[in-house]
Amino acid sequence: GINTLKKVIQGLHEVIKLVSNHE
Repeated sequence: GINTLKKVIQGLHEVIKLVSNHE
């Protein structure tokens, strides 16, 4: 439910951070 959604959003934020740092 909401906990899974929070974990997914956290994962997306981590990915976005990595992608942003790469550029």
